[in-house]
Amino acid sequence: MKKEIKVKRRVVKSQSGDKVSHVMGEFKNGRLKDSSGNLVTDRAQAIAIGLSEAGLTSKDLHKAEIKNKLKMYRGQLNNVLKKELLNDQSIKAEIIKLFKSPGPIKDSDVHALAERLQIPSDQIEDHIYNILRSFLAGGKSQGKETNIEPATLQEGMKVESEHSEDPDVQRKIVEDHIAEDPKYYEKLKQVEAK
Repeated sequence: MKKEIKVKRRVVKSQSGDKVSHVMGEFKNGRLKDSSGNLVTDRAQAIAIGLSEAGLTSKDLHKAEIKNKLKMYRGQLNNVLKKELLNDQSIKAEIIKLFKSPGPIKDSDVHALAERLQIPSDQIEDHIYNILRSFLAGGKSQGKETNIEPATLQEGMKVESEHSEDPDVQRKIVEDHIAEDPKYYEKLKQVEAK
């Protein structure tokens, strides 16, 4: 039942649009006359006649214009947001690629990347800080201090040295593993022994 109503409304709107188009065509060709039989020369009067013939009011026309503008602005906003999101993702990917490259990263490397990506250097630094923060404050330990036995910590850091030379990064990885499973390194030993 609802589908039929929608279809009927579309037909009515289509017929309304056809009537308005027909009236405006007559006006353009100089053949449109008002109810008194006088030739219509004012565009606003022609539009009013067209709307009247179609059973519409100027209020309906105004609502349609507003809806069209909203739809257009919504589309433009979505495009901008998609572009920003894609841009942020590609910037992060380039930063990660830079930090995965061998050797130390210098400030000049970061500024060169910003120039290549055509963004201000402070913006790329903000991305770097966000990536670093998400790593250090995230994970299973959520950036909280954990009480790990010194022997377990040392053993874990030795294992995690294969992932990073930096003791702070090693400690973070150990904290995340211990927060997930307090017996993580004991179980790892058992698996490696088998």
